[in-house]
Amino acid sequence: MIGVINGQELGVATLNASVQQEARSGVTTFRSSIGHLPASVGPLMRVLLVTIAPIYWALAGEHGDAMNGHSLTGGSFRQESHMEFSTGELLTMTQVARGLDPDGLLLLDVVVHGVIPESLADADLRAQDFQEDYVQTGPGQLFVGSTQRFLQDSRPVSLRCNHSIQYEAARGPQPQLVQHLQASAISAAYDPAAEALRFQLTTALQAEENEGCPEGFELDSQGEFCVDVDECAWPTDLCPEGQRCVNLLGSYRCLPDCRPGFRVAADGADCEGDRGTCGVVQDSADGEHCVTGTLGLQGKQYPLDKGHSEAREGA
Repeated sequence: MIGVINGQELGVATLNASVQQEARSGVTTFRSSIGHLPASVGPLMRVLLVTIAPIYWALAGEHGDAMNGHSLTGGSFRQESHMEFSTGELLTMTQVARGLDPDGLLLLDVVVHGVIPESLADADLRAQDFQEDYVQTGPGQLFVGSTQRFLQDSRPVSLRCNHSIQYEAARGPQPQLVQHLQASAISAAYDPAAEALRFQLTTALQAEENEGCPEGFELDSQGEFCVDVDECAWPTDLCPEGQRCVNLLGSYRCLPDCRPGFRVAADGADCEGDRGTCGVVQDSADGEHCVTGTLGLQGKQYPLDKGHSEAREGA
């Protein structure tokens, strides 16, 4: 595992996990340890249960006709994960499962990049049970959506997770269009002496026969896969004045409609100056203007939306 979190490189962290299946209940318990994590980022990563998502999906207990990740893909797949905290911070993760080694161990490479709220470092964190929905969106393609919730010093916080999984299409689809993974009995702890992050959780995978596509998707014309619904193409306005609709897989999002020379800020709620096109913000009789200083547009002015004066520092 490599990457950058809050501007700090992880070096090379090692991830190990053990799996215990209970024959009678059909659930699987996972225990994992990620070593060589410095104390500056280890406590923050307690919220990143998604780090081991490929493992707990690949080896989840199967109920009925449900197929876990190993049964479906043979242990070779690529997962792209996008996470957004309720406070606006964003983080991405690429996970590549390279199949089983001669000893039967699943090999996994992880690259992470993004920001975790610093307020989580010293907080008492308690993860809540959650569900992930695995939706077949095409041959060898799955979309996974979930919202993971925590108690931060007894206050609720959330982390929205979307995963895209690709595997060899020749292995075929899931038995059902949608499968549900239930995660419970979750714990996360960082050991500063060992520089190790430890997770534990129990999972079970199930599918309901003849279940339709979830909200945000619809059945394709052949009736084989769930395809995205473009809510932004609907005739009704989904976003308030001053915002634009951005279609996402399975959902949509309203973002500020920033004027030329400005871009959407990282929190998704405001506009900030684009240093590549907006060199200076000036006041004038008819309001604030972005004055470009590069790209051959010297001196051209664009009026700013009312309320965007906070972009002055970012310009």
